[in-house]
Amino acid sequence: GAVEYADMYHYYQNNNALSPGILSQRPLPTLRPTDDDPTIVDWYQTVRSRNGQINGYGFSLAAGMEKYNLSVGFSGMILDGGTDDFEQEVGRGKLTFFSNAFRADSVSHIITKSGKSKFRGQEYMLSSMFTGKYVSIALTIKMPATITRKYSTNIKTEIDNTVRINSVQGEDKLKLPWRGTLGIALTPKDNLSIAFEYESRPYNSARYIDVNGEETSPWLSSSLVRMGLEYLITPWLALRGGMRGQAEVFEEEGNQLEGEPVSYTIYSAGFGLFYSGFRLNITYENSTLKYQDVWSTAISKNNEQRHVILGQISYDIPTFW
Repeated sequence: GAVEYADMYHYYQNNNALSPGILSQRPLPTLRPTDDDPTIVDWYQTVRSRNGQINGYGFSLAAGMEKYNLSVGFSGMILDGGTDDFEQEVGRGKLTFFSNAFRADSVSHIITKSGKSKFRGQEYMLSSMFTGKYVSIALTIKMPATITRKYSTNIKTEIDNTVRINSVQGEDKLKLPWRGTLGIALTPKDNLSIAFEYESRPYNSARYIDVNGEETSPWLSSSLVRMGLEYLITPWLALRGGMRGQAEVFEEEGNQLEGEPVSYTIYSAGFGLFYSGFRLNITYENSTLKYQDVWSTAISKNNEQRHVILGQISYDIPTFW
């Protein structure tokens, strides 16, 4: 089969970026300008965007041991995809910070980077499931994987009346560690199912390798818990509800619990209709991503509200033998 492995859409804009950053909480010691020793920083607008996706093309093998109510499986995917990349930096000035004042000097430059990226990789997964009358337990393990990106970028630099254009090509990699998910499903009644799931994402072990071969660990780890239930009102109507944890791979600026990623909860509700082999499933999801970047003299509030409606239609083809 085929699946969308990752949606690579991304957009970010900051109209008041500073380099180097000042008055941040970490790392210590941070820059603290004084009248005798002022700090000079670049002030600019930055925009970056990426549009595209990574698709997975794969196969799976499964076997069941009916005597032990046990099923095992193995699957593999070839990852392939591409994106259109864009970055732009527009110089706004030079800022000189003193202890209680600053001076702005005019600076004009525009640096525009546009190009394409091509992604390749493989991912393999092992799974098993024990099915009982009232309790079912499943385990999924994802093996270490490497995703390679080949990119080609055109760079246009405009300073005053001078324009310079050049291009760069390169290759970098992202190495993902072992990951796993453990799930438990309870069926206290024939028309009632309750499910729990725990996912381990040790992404602090992920390694990014740049074009020069230097390795960094840019992400943070997280452990996610999900739960949900399904109640069959009639043989043709099911009601569902649940909640699941979600986490980013970064932490907020000035995080009091250093190394703890930004996290939030997604709530969902839906129903299923079944008739003569046809199945219609509708789900509504609601989530709020909210966190604060804390600086020495300011707070940046981040808030993102999402409403998602998911639909699925399927048909079970009857057997004729």
